[in-house]
Amino acid sequence: MDKNRYIHFIGIGGTGMSGIAQILLELNYKISGSDIKNNCNARRLEKKGAAIFIGHRAENLEKLDVGAVVVSTAISDSNPEIAWARANNVPIYRRAEVLGYILNNKFGIAVAGTHGKTTTTSLISMLMESHNLNPTVIVGGEVCDFGGNAKLGGGTYTVVEADESDSSFLYLTPKVIVATNIEEDHLDYYSGIDQIKTAFAEFFNKVKDGGSIICCSDNLNINRLKPKMPSRAKIITYGMNPENNPDFLLNDIRQNGMGVSFELKHLKKSLGRFKLNIPGLHNALNATASLIVCSQCLGLSLDSLRDNLLKFKGVERRFQLIGEVEGITVIDDYAHHPTEINAVLKTARSSFDKRIIAIFQPHRFSRTRHFYEEMAGALNTADVVILTDIYQASEAPISGVSSELILNTLQKMGKKDSLIINDIKNVAGYTASIAQKNDFIFTIGAGDVTTISPDIVRKLQEKYSDQKNYIR
Repeated sequence: MDKNRYIHFIGIGGTGMSGIAQILLELNYKISGSDIKNNCNARRLEKKGAAIFIGHRAENLEKLDVGAVVVSTAISDSNPEIAWARANNVPIYRRAEVLGYILNNKFGIAVAGTHGKTTTTSLISMLMESHNLNPTVIVGGEVCDFGGNAKLGGGTYTVVEADESDSSFLYLTPKVIVATNIEEDHLDYYSGIDQIKTAFAEFFNKVKDGGSIICCSDNLNINRLKPKMPSRAKIITYGMNPENNPDFLLNDIRQNGMGVSFELKHLKKSLGRFKLNIPGLHNALNATASLIVCSQCLGLSLDSLRDNLLKFKGVERRFQLIGEVEGITVIDDYAHHPTEINAVLKTARSSFDKRIIAIFQPHRFSRTRHFYEEMAGALNTADVVILTDIYQASEAPISGVSSELILNTLQKMGKKDSLIINDIKNVAGYTASIAQKNDFIFTIGAGDVTTISPDIVRKLQEKYSDQKNYIR
């Protein structure tokens, strides 16, 4: 790519796109981009020197000397900026192709899986940073430890979140692959679990000679793919179920409020206890994957890793504390798949003796159509369930698919305290009106439901205006 000409990102405000754009910008490439809305990612890039346009128009590119265009699968082929690039013979790259350009010539660590990618990538990055390895990092969330979704390092290491949603992770050739789990998802792209497993099998075979594949043996689909993993790589397994004979076994897991601790055994030998200041069994697994990468692949001391693990501050929108008012705790979480919703609510149920109000915004019509029963089953853990309309993302509506599918299933399960509030602007006021002291309130989903969690805190402050309240 030519550093003297602009690389134009269509949809630059997206989490994955903005992270790649930031790294290239800090490598002194000229960066421009457009998006339908201005957001914190776009504003951050603009402050760093990127040319940002709101709205997709051919004239955005005509104003600049554009040498390449980068797109994600969320961008339609009918986009006017894509049409301009084609008409002017400007090369068009997929997002993952450019990610591969950044990763493939380095000691690359790629974290894949249906769930847990962002937290695991962030944990690995933080532990490496704490040992002065100075990695370049691109992650699908805002990492509290370095205040963003990307960081340009100065060393030989690159750590990225590998996106399986459209099989674009196949552009990557890492030295180390982490596979947290494999489940059915992204059925707007894949035909089913068999095609998803085929994509992961191909990805495992992208690992470099002498590399490592670190995978969770608790996951049935991963276990079924182990015979297809390349012999040129070292396979290291971890998990909580001793019947699967993992190389690293989590034992005596204790959930305590906003944290979790566990004993870790390697080939049945105890390595001592480890503690993480974010909650959940799933995060104990994420932490274990990170410890294996850093100790087994990078040679870092487990004792030093144990101490630094405590410093991890988490990722925004992953069991993120938004505020507390009169003992009422408001948490925001990105969970949008049934397994993720279940993990979040089961963590709250097992760690805290509180009434749980779950506000859930389904993400995508296709996902809701396939998983509405499982979503209802996961949400049934909550005491009160408030549903909003589906966040459609880039999809067109599907006939007969709405939040009513989830609501009807919940009510068949006997969940009387469940309802739909169609206008998301009305959710905060209603939630504050029914909230009781010591409740746990969750906003859950991958869409704009996150925007109402601070509003809930403010409405609660108004309700208890004579008390000392705060918002984080």
